[in-house]
Amino acid sequence: MTADGPQLSTRDLIKRPNNLNVNVDQTATMDSTTVEAEYTQMLMQDNYNSISVKVAAPFVTASVDYKKETNYKNTETQKTIMVSTRYLFPQGRVNFSPPGSGYANDLQLSDEFIEAIHKALAKPTKLAQREALYELFADFGDVFRSEVELGGTLSAHTMETFNRSENEETVKEEIKATLEATVAGWSAGVTAAHGNTETTMKTSSGRTLDVKYIVEGGDYTKIQETKEWVASTDNSDYWRVIEVSNAISVVDLLPDPIKTTTKALMRPLLGRWVDVERVPATNQYPVDIYRPKGAVPAGWFWLGHTADPSRGLIVKPSLPPKPTRNYAISTGHAATGRSNR
Repeated sequence: MTADGPQLSTRDLIKRPNNLNVNVDQTATMDSTTVEAEYTQMLMQDNYNSISVKVAAPFVTASVDYKKETNYKNTETQKTIMVSTRYLFPQGRVNFSPPGSGYANDLQLSDEFIEAIHKALAKPTKLAQREALYELFADFGDVFRSEVELGGTLSAHTMETFNRSENEETVKEEIKATLEATVAGWSAGVTAAHGNTETTMKTSSGRTLDVKYIVEGGDYTKIQETKEWVASTDNSDYWRVIEVSNAISVVDLLPDPIKTTTKALMRPLLGRWVDVERVPATNQYPVDIYRPKGAVPAGWFWLGHTADPSRGLIVKPSLPPKPTRNYAISTGHAATGRSNR
C-alpha cells in the first residue's frame, strides 16, 4: 500500500492452484459506493467494493506513507465523502478459499513466503522481528484479493466536501445520480487516451464535481465507441479484475501458532495505563477532565483528556520513526513533559 493507493506485489504469495473455483456471470450492472474515510478512495478506484474496502481500509491507515497535502475534511462544519460508480461488464468470478476452510483447492501459501516469515521470526530481538515483518509485508502485500470479478468496467470517481448544514443524504444521492448518468452515457465524455481522463461536471443543484474516469479491461482503442468496447470484453485477452468483492488479511492466511505470534508482533501501538490528575481551570465543563499525572515518558504519547478519574492511556509506536513509514509515526515527537495535544 502506498500514498497513491494499492500496489500489486510482484512476489509469489501463494502456490498456483491446479483448479479454480469459477462462476460464469455476464450480467451488466451498475454499482455505486460511498466511503468517508480518508485515502480509501484509492481502493475504490482500484475496484474494491464496499465489503472489500472495509477489510482493506485498516491497512491503508496502518501502512501507507501519508501525503501531507490533502483536501479531505472532517470538522464540525464540513465533511468529505468519496463516491465511485462503476458500470460492470463481467465475464465471471474467481473465488479463492482461505487455508483450512475445508474446501477443495484452498489457498496454499508459497514456500518463499513461509520461509521469509520464519526468517523474520528468527531475528534476535522483538524490534528486529517487527522491522523484518514490516519489510516482508511491504514486499509481499498486506491484503490478498480472495474474490474477484473479471471482465471490463467503466467508472467515475469524485471526492466532494460539503457543509454539515446541508442534508447529507441529499448530497450523496445527488452525486451518485450524476456519476451514474455519466457512466451510462460514457462515450459522450471520454477521450481516447487509454480511456482515462479527468474533468468537471455539474450536479442538478449546480454543485461542481471533479471527476476522474477510469477504464479497466476491454479494448482501449475502442473506448470512444461504447458498444464496440463492450463487445470487446467478451475476449479473454482483454479481461482484467473489475471488482474486488472480498479480501483477506495476508497475516490471517498464516497457520497457527505462527499467525498468533506474527499478529502480536505487528501491533502498531504499545499501550500502558498511568495515573491521572484533574486538569486545572476546567470547572465550567459538565464533566471532570483528567490528564496523565506527571511527565509523559520520552517516546510515549497520550491520546487526549479523559473523563476517567482512575487512569489514562498512553501509547508508544512499536516501530521507531523512519522515512516512508506511516506519516503520523514518522513525524511524531517524543514527549518532554505534560501535553495538551
